[in-house]
Amino acid sequence: IDIISQLKDLLDVKFIDEYVRLLANIIDKWDTWGSNERHKIGTVSRSILQWAWKPPEGLNQNQIQQLNEVIAVWGVPLVCKTYGENPQESRTILSNILDRLGPTSLISEIYRLVHEIDKIWPHDPEFVVSIYETVFKYEETSEDKTFMGGSGVLTLTSTRRQDYSMCYYSLTENFPKFLSANPLLATKAMVEAVNALVKRTEISRYSNSSKVESFSFSFFDLTAKYLPDGSCVWDENDFDRERSKILMSFDNYIFEISKDESRRELLPNLIKQIVEMNEVAVIWRHLIKTATRNPEIFSPILY
Repeated sequence: IDIISQLKDLLDVKFIDEYVRLLANIIDKWDTWGSNERHKIGTVSRSILQWAWKPPEGLNQNQIQQLNEVIAVWGVPLVCKTYGENPQESRTILSNILDRLGPTSLISEIYRLVHEIDKIWPHDPEFVVSIYETVFKYEETSEDKTFMGGSGVLTLTSTRRQDYSMCYYSLTENFPKFLSANPLLATKAMVEAVNALVKRTEISRYSNSSKVESFSFSFFDLTAKYLPDGSCVWDENDFDRERSKILMSFDNYIFEISKDESRRELLPNLIKQIVEMNEVAVIWRHLIKTATRNPEIFSPILY
């Protein structure tokens, strides 16, 4: 570990691939290291990303692209897996991936970040909420081809749009686990994600969004918002897999805790989170439909 730590100040593209692979093997034995060793490992992991994002002079475009791919595949997961060693510094570094998300960003970076969020939420669930919000707000539309691998006989390709859709998929698949680990902040992530998806895929795309206005109403001694989204038409046969799966996961979760006396006290707080943040009609629709499955418990809260 001392040698690995010393080499962080001498990084070079000639050995960066072997270096990150060796570091990954060390991190796989995380539980065997003491606090001093973990500090060195975490510092090295963060240093690699900082170095790679400011590549040394003299590299050609192919070398820069290769370096970016190595860092995305190995470097980003290293910082995620050592996140708990220094959450503040880790968040500052990984936030760069979210800040530059756009048409020219490296999708493999954001994919590796979302794929590792279960390493982040025990230490910084608020950052995970930011990941959900940022990723679902952005839509990649480029059909430019990307290389997936293959052999000399068969080359596998994809597109930037297809690659980015895997980020949606990964966040959706991880949502039930995040909800179990941190119900309140996962509810916040759900509201952010679904609002972003509905505004982008329904309100903006299929209607004159300038004419769609939300209105306010009083709920929980708070001012809630309601934004018509046409969900009375599309929600029953929703083909947007991410949106419907996130909503169904949340519906089932609050229904289950409504039946569990030991966890039932969570329910008002989760509903209050929706009241404070939500706009789109489909979330209100799902909340009311779920309440009808256990009206004895939900009615005193909602009415």
